Amino acid sequence: MSSQSSQPLLKSLIREAELYRIQGLLAQSKEKYLMVLALAEKSRPSSKRQKVIDAVSEKLQTVKRELEEAVSYTHLTLPTKRIV
Repeated sequence: MSSQSSQPLLKSLIREAELYRIQGLLAQSKEKYLMVLALAEKSRPSSKRQKVIDAVSEKLQTVKRELEEAVSYTHLTLPTKRIV
C-alpha cells in the first residue's frame, strides 16, 4: 500500500485511538495504535513514516502504562470477602 493511499486511514486510526484513550477505553486505544504501527511499518520507508512510527510508539507506551495503572488500581480497590 502506498503511503499516499494509507495516509487517510492512518490519520483516522490515530484519531480513533486518541478518542478511545480520552474516554478511558485503553484496551481499544491500544488496539488502534497497534493497527497504526502495523500499517505504518508496511508503508514505503521515509522520514515521515519513521516520525509516525516513533510518535505512535510513544503513545502506545503511554497507553500501556495507563492500562497497568488501571489494573493495579482496580486490584487495590476490589472489595474483599469479609466474614461477619
